[in-house]
Parts: sequence; C-alpha cells; structure tokens
Amino acid sequence: MKKARSFFIAIDLDDEKVVSRIRSFQKELSNKDFAEIQLAKDLHITLNFLGKLRWGEVNRIKDKLRSINMPSFEILLRSVKYFPSAKLPVRILWVGIKGLKIYALMEKVRSITLNPYVGDLPHITIARIRKINDIDKLMEFTKNRENYFFGEFHVHCFKLKANVNGKYIDVEKYFLF
Repeated sequence: MKKARSFFIAIDLDDEKVVSRIRSFQKELSNKDFAEIQLAKDLHITLNFLGKLRWGEVNRIKDKLRSINMPSFEILLRSVKYFPSAKLPVRILWVGIKGLKIYALMEKVRSITLNPYVGDLPHITIARIRKINDIDKLMEFTKNRENYFFGEFHVHCFKLKANVNGKYIDVEKYFLF
C-alpha cells in the first residue's frame, strides 16, 4: 500500500435505496446557485478519526478491533445539518444518524484506539462548501430539510480505512453478528 496520509474507522453506506436518496439530494443541492459545493463521493459514517499513524500502531489497532463483539443493528438517516468553520458559517453539510447502538459501537472503537480525535455526533458528510453566494438561501435550504428522511440502514460491519492521496482504501473489515 502507498503511504497513507491518515487512518479512520468507519461504516460504509452500502444500502442502494439510501445512497440513491442521498445522491438525489446532492444533485438538488448542486443545482442551486447559492454556494460553490464539493459533493462527497465516498459516503460513510466515521466512528473514529485516527490521524497519521505508523504501520506498527495500525497493526496493533487492527488486532484489538477484532475483539469487538456486538450484534448488527439498524439506524435511521434523518435530517440535514451543517458544521461551520472559522471562515464560513456553513462549511460541511451532513446527514444525521438516529440509533442508540451506533453510540455503543463508537464507544467500543474509541476505548480501543484511545484517540484524541473524538466527535460525539455520528453523521454522513454529504458536501463541503467552498464559497457561499447567498447565505440566506443556503440557510433556508438546510432549515427546510431538518427532518428530511433518507431511510433506514442495517449496520453489519465497520472498517479500518486509510486515506491514500485522497482515496479511501479499506485496510480491514470487521463483521458484527
């Protein structure tokens, strides 16, 4: 494998109906002229961002992740929200995740990684805003979709992934029972 820039643990979104709904929403979003938008291509739920690691540390984490033992579960994908940045009031658009068991999986993963990169909010990034042309229209667009329902999704596995030159590569897959 080429030199990885960073590692993270994630759930890939592989339900065709849900992905189709998100892609339709992204298309609607990109057709609006209120912002310059980069759409997310790889849809996933990040459980833990690990940052840059040496392969020895990656192998240690791989071994420990194999010990996670929990049943598969359902989640709901509902709502469009955003994260701001220091430069933009709306920087990242994301889909919210509903379901208590995803928090249990996140806690198990974090107890293994002992990682400082902790986000308490499971979500799927759907777009990054590069430049805002009309903030009022963008805010109205997101507010009107606060309860938008994208569907249900069955989580049956998670993966250790590497970001290699902007491409996400699966390092190892872990199945839930």
